Amino acid sequence: MPGILTRLFNQPIIGFEMLIATFLANFLALATPIFVMQVLGRYVAYGVDSTLWTLAIGAFIAIFLEYAFRQIRMYLAINACSPIDNKINCTIFNSALRTRADLFDLFSPGERREALTGLDTIRTAYAAPNLCAIMDVPFAIIFLGAVFLLHTSLGIIALGFILIILIAQFVIFLSLRNPQQKLSSETARRSELVTALLREAYSIRAFNGAKHLFDKYELILKKLNKWQNIITRSQGKLQNLALIVPAAMSVSLIGIGASYVVTGDLQISALIGANILAARAFGPIIRLGPLTQILSKAQQNQVICNNLLQIKHERENGTVIRNITGEIKFCDLAFTYPQDTGPLFERLDLILEPGSVLAIVGPNGSGKTTFVRMLMGLHQPSRGKILVDGITLEQLVPEWWRNQVSYIPQEPYFLPGTIAENLGFFNNAPIPPEINDVIRRAGLETFIDQTKDGMQTYLQAGGLTLSLGIRRRLALARALILNGKFLIIDEPTEGLDSFGIKTFYDAMNSFSNANATVIVCSHDPNIIKGANWIIDLGQKPNPKVSKLTRRPVGGA
Repeated sequence: MPGILTRLFNQPIIGFEMLIATFLANFLALATPIFVMQVLGRYVAYGVDSTLWTLAIGAFIAIFLEYAFRQIRMYLAINACSPIDNKINCTIFNSALRTRADLFDLFSPGERREALTGLDTIRTAYAAPNLCAIMDVPFAIIFLGAVFLLHTSLGIIALGFILIILIAQFVIFLSLRNPQQKLSSETARRSELVTALLREAYSIRAFNGAKHLFDKYELILKKLNKWQNIITRSQGKLQNLALIVPAAMSVSLIGIGASYVVTGDLQISALIGANILAARAFGPIIRLGPLTQILSKAQQNQVICNNLLQIKHERENGTVIRNITGEIKFCDLAFTYPQDTGPLFERLDLILEPGSVLAIVGPNGSGKTTFVRMLMGLHQPSRGKILVDGITLEQLVPEWWRNQVSYIPQEPYFLPGTIAENLGFFNNAPIPPEINDVIRRAGLETFIDQTKDGMQTYLQAGGLTLSLGIRRRLALARALILNGKFLIIDEPTEGLDSFGIKTFYDAMNSFSNANATVIVCSHDPNIIKGANWIIDLGQKPNPKVSKLTRRPVGGA
């Protein structure tokens, strides 16, 4: 159980202190059976009250100290678990943020959700109380050793029953791996349906998709019930064994021990003490039972998290171009999705000078959005190179490169936070007066003025509660503030009114006039006419590249 060992030895000093506290607590727990044996063997035989009082006071002191050491161990366990849990959570979340986007997409949305939300299951499984319960298991040998000291045969009996329950728990733990994996898989699929219900409620009703989604949900629920029932039955077996095995052990100890009492090989007080000690040895083993499922679930989640951690991250170092001009060159460029039999496009060659306007055209599914993502460094070319001022895009520091690109995706998404934060003003940074000009150029004046909190309006669900037009204008404002040497836009005017369209026309002309390179995917004839280069991805596999005489975007 690497999760347990990691928490125990992450801070060696605390781990050692926990082991000492566990030993002392379990050692002091011997006081109760010793008290019983002494009372039966000494006080009952001789009736000296001072002996009884001395034994009782000693037992109570031992019980109090045992409680104190267990509380100290719990405090230490919390201090040991919290840092490692926080570290694991931050590592997984950071890994998800830094993972290459094209590789991250290989995980289904449900699997991604499971990898991130499953961390709570891992935290719960290896929480301080469970860690303490597991630590008690090896120290059960203290009580078992005491039984052996009282009588070897009784010790062998107790050991046999403990081995039976340990083996049963281990077998059931292994048997839960596959059901737990299936349960996680179906849970991920159900999570996707729930997300669709929460995010696409209007679309589901508009296209009468309720019955279809319900049928899928019902089928998934049946599979969930199937695997959950298997897990529940396994839990039931453990619970029943936890009741039956100790009872059988007690009967065996008393029955066989009684024969030794009759023959004079064992005192009655020792027999009763052995029974109590065996029960105390059995206690930590029994407490493992309820943890079996949650440990199995945590192990499954750890596998998912480990798979996420193994995905390559984006580079954090590389080349930075000083005084970037805005030239970009495509050399024998090709892209093929791993699951496809043929390339999306190939043999693309083009040089764009600073200030150029490139229009990328083609039917839906021809690869326009993929091409844009490749320019952003989110997809890697299957063949060929993209050169920025003569430097391969793969050599550039990704974070630096994206700071040079004013990017407007087809479906803008915003970070959880206020409008101001999404426009780059983080940590309550003061908003400069010049932002008003950006708001005006993006056509957001009316929206900002009529919104209660203005620039401090919190964008919920990535801004999806806002209309597409407002989201695109916010994305335009974000691009204008960055003011990069490249403007890359995916279908900017689709679904916008005439005023919104004009704001994008003006922005493209403004960037081009400032000697920035503009690359835009669009079917808008006014944008296409305003380009001096056109790439038609509709021609497969070799796109058609055309050179035009450029005029202002949206001009007559």
